[in-house]
Amino acid sequence: MLRRVASAVLIAALAVLAPAAGVAAAPTLTPVVPTGPVTFVGIGGLRWSDITPAATPVLWQLAEHSALGAMAVRTTEADTCPVDGWLTLNSGARSAGPREHGHCAAVPIPTVTDDRTTVPGWDALIAPNAHHSYDPVWGTLAEHAQLPGRPAAKLCGVGPGAALALALADGTVPGLWAPTMPGLGEYPDCALLVVDGGALPEGPDRGAALTAADAALREFVDAPAPLLVAGIADSTPGHPHLT
Repeated sequence: MLRRVASAVLIAALAVLAPAAGVAAAPTLTPVVPTGPVTFVGIGGLRWSDITPAATPVLWQLAEHSALGAMAVRTTEADTCPVDGWLTLNSGARSAGPREHGHCAAVPIPTVTDDRTTVPGWDALIAPNAHHSYDPVWGTLAEHAQLPGRPAAKLCGVGPGAALALALADGTVPGLWAPTMPGLGEYPDCALLVVDGGALPEGPDRGAALTAADAALREFVDAPAPLLVAGIADSTPGHPHLT
């Protein structure tokens, strides 16, 4: 389940890129050093039934040549909103955002002032977690995703969900953040790049949203660096599913 797995996988992927102090590498191994950041793309509502050669050619290609798994994105409720998934990635513990009459809260758009990025309404966003016993520690992903030996390495985020995932305990977002993806060339020093791939709705607009999310992944498939793609939420409250 998403609970601690996604954060642990990202941190582990970063760790394998860092030299282990005091440990000599086996002489027969020639490690491949990635030239780009470890990239995590989260797509709310993405299901296995969405992936077909015609509808999602990029995801289909990834599925043919990648390690695969299914996730149950259970957090604190029976179903998972996008805010819940991004906050869980942030803390490594089951987390939830606010809901009103069963409806998911919108993922807030970060504010950027004087090179400072902040998640607006952060305190209200995380307030529901005071009623649960999972004790999320905000900023766990950002604070642990630093590469030893690379002090200049940055954390980078694209889209509002990525800001939630990378935010520190006060709601500020370290490193670089952008509302849209301008290209990997804009992020030469990133150790970790988190990308909000959007959320797939139910109904007639799902096909167009899926096509857009799949097309956006094309930028990452040929990059010489680890890529993780995950469905981080359910599409509709009340209808949980494997992602």
